[in-house]
Amino acid sequence: MFATRDIAAGELVFAERALVIAPLLMPGITILGVERAEAEKDLLKHREALLERLLDRMQHEDATGFLALANSRTHATSRVLHGILELNARAIIASEMRPAIAGFSVESVFGLGGTCAVLSRINHSPNTIISFDISSFSFAVRVVRDVPAGSQITLSHPMHAAKR
Repeated sequence: MFATRDIAAGELVFAERALVIAPLLMPGITILGVERAEAEKDLLKHREALLERLLDRMQHEDATGFLALANSRTHATSRVLHGILELNARAIIASEMRPAIAGFSVESVFGLGGTCAVLSRINHSPNTIISFDISSFSFAVRVVRDVPAGSQITLSHPMHAAKR
């Protein structure tokens, strides 16, 4: 993504609603007598099933857009959706969810992440800050320093959302 005009520090570059918002980490379960590798395999199977249900409820063009994103697990064809989420999700800081959850406490929420069509395709090497806006249920991208027209707009690593 490149700036088509000069952009001043702090200015909103764009906002985008996520295609999918899902848990980044599924809560672990310890089961006596079950090997750790077997338990993790079972957890991934359940996560993939959750993502399949989310995809089934999406509009066709959004589901197609999600499936077109890069997949970190190309060697594990049975975990395609998990691989897409794992590689492209942007963490949503728990405190950003406070206005939306009655009785909110950080302990009651495990990590959520959003996967976006445009945001997921921007190169890494940050000159932006990203936040999640609960009122619009979207990620907002702002530049941290002046960006001249023609310069590339870049992001931090996907799993690290910016703190406000």
